Amino acid sequence: MPDRPSLGPARNFGPEVTDSSVPQNRPPKEWGRAGLELAVTVVPLQIAYWSQDQFLEDRDYKWRWDDQFTRFLTLKATRFDSNAFVVNSKHVVSGGVRYQCFRANNLTLGESFLGNLAADLYWEYIVEWREVVSINDHILSVVGGTSVGEAFYQLTKYFCEQDGLLYRILGFLNPYLKINRALDRKSLRSASPASPPGWHDFNFWLGARSFRSSSRPGNGVYPNLGGRTQITHLPEYGRPGRIDRRVTDTLFSELSFDLTPREEGLEEIDFAGRIVAFGRFKQDLDARGRGFSSFFGIGSAFSFSQKREGAFYDSEEVRVKLDPVPEPKEPRKFRDKLSLVHLFGPVFDYTRFGDFKLRFVQEAYLDFGMINAFALNRYSEDHPILGTKTTLLYYGYYYGMGPTIASSLTVGRRSLEVAAALKYHLSYSLQGRDRFQDELTDDFPIRDSRLFWSLGLGYRIPRSPIEIRASYEGIDRRGKIKSVTVKDVEIRFFAGLNYKF
Repeated sequence: MPDRPSLGPARNFGPEVTDSSVPQNRPPKEWGRAGLELAVTVVPLQIAYWSQDQFLEDRDYKWRWDDQFTRFLTLKATRFDSNAFVVNSKHVVSGGVRYQCFRANNLTLGESFLGNLAADLYWEYIVEWREVVSINDHILSVVGGTSVGEAFYQLTKYFCEQDGLLYRILGFLNPYLKINRALDRKSLRSASPASPPGWHDFNFWLGARSFRSSSRPGNGVYPNLGGRTQITHLPEYGRPGRIDRRVTDTLFSELSFDLTPREEGLEEIDFAGRIVAFGRFKQDLDARGRGFSSFFGIGSAFSFSQKREGAFYDSEEVRVKLDPVPEPKEPRKFRDKLSLVHLFGPVFDYTRFGDFKLRFVQEAYLDFGMINAFALNRYSEDHPILGTKTTLLYYGYYYGMGPTIASSLTVGRRSLEVAAALKYHLSYSLQGRDRFQDELTDDFPIRDSRLFWSLGLGYRIPRSPIEIRASYEGIDRRGKIKSVTVKDVEIRFFAGLNYKF
């Protein structure tokens, strides 16, 4: 059930809110402790990297003046690296962990972003002194790591501020925050009470999903499980009152995952994190809770999707230059995958409260990412691919940029909810900065697009957190290399139970 919008009631109605100010008496910023926690996090990894023979295929530079001059003072060494798809995608995780060292020490989103950037520059220029200065690692670690890291921070912060054994246990998902809150217990007591979020919606589902592709024979039905958390960080949200105020922090955060297992492993894995910050919040609700709430802000997000490998080289087993090119004369059998950093873009979120509850979300982003060249398998049947982009030759993906546009609409009444979503991404390959650019003999441009749509229906069992849900989904996938164009439409159907709280 990825990309499904969700709508909850206007919860925790309270007194009418006419003062739009939010208390700002917060615990002090612990810069020194942030630096100490960052050192504890990074230094062991640095020692391991320097002392072990890891990533031998990435060693391009030596510890001598001309090499390090090239790395530090020119752009010649600033390239897209040639690591495997999964290896590069994990930089979002490492960036998100470093981000916690700052955010969990009471620093702002912007300050934590800059701290994460400084840590990434140290790692790329100092720790990895033998490698190219990786453009993609910068973007994935800093921007992607901040998007996912902030969403994770806000979720675990919510857990830490709730009562109950389960929430206290869930708070340990973020040990940085949990430990620091224990150290800050005295300053937290003297600060203003934490403002509860205006609305949250947590979903965990289990069911079955069928797959039918227009270009692959046969159908498949597999178990499916996943989860999605959404939090609106506006204390006045959903409460009677008229509000119009500027917000200089996080307005909204979201995390989601979706797994489709099978006997041999995972048929598909999807993961996403999204935040909206630095915007404007407007609301006009009467005493009965009728009216609207809306916010507009700058969004940033990360999306990851990977299907089961089509061949052994479709993972991370092959090492560039150390291992031979996988079957250079045989057609490729890569499966679809993408890892997108939605760098920034406007997000509009509107909710109408009344007899029917309606939520509409519109987003648009500029993206950077690693995208599977969907036309490569077909292209390789009749064309040689030696001399193409290094990551394309070895792993089937390329670095690209393009726009993403997404819309979602949810309408609910009592126990019924209908949800629809539409998401379109277009990607163009980036040329001229391959790690081995001088060795490429056919650096052709690539274009890909992905259109996702879904329509879902849910019925929540009265006086129960259980919802019965079904959804119809589709993915229109297209790719182009030179004159070769490939199209596939995958139709999916999901049915299962959803636990909401």
